[in-house]
Amino acid sequence: MQPRKNATRAQLEADTILASQFTTDPLLPPDFGVVIPPEEAKLVVQVYIDNGVVFEYDVTGAHKAREHAFAITATGYRHNDGKGEFEHYPAHRIAKVKVKGLIPTKYPDRVSGT
Repeated sequence: MQPRKNATRAQLEADTILASQFTTDPLLPPDFGVVIPPEEAKLVVQVYIDNGVVFEYDVTGAHKAREHAFAITATGYRHNDGKGEFEHYPAHRIAKVKVKGLIPTKYPDRVSGT
């Protein structure tokens, strides 16, 4: 992450804290690329239908991913392949919506089973 020009000390400290929240791939060289903030990160939304089909597409930013997941579970999923096929799956056919990628939260949960 390149430091901002003419930034105040507080802005530089905030940038450092933000950059420290992200991890890098250990297989890449340490100077590879720039840290991508959550609002610009590419995330994959996966929609699981009750018949076993999984649709997926990309969105940019954690906020958009949350909006899409909420809308899909509330109103259903509209599949459009861009080649002349459009299908609507009503909300009761959606088994789950999964987002792959970093979505920051103040309340991470834990999972257990019996």
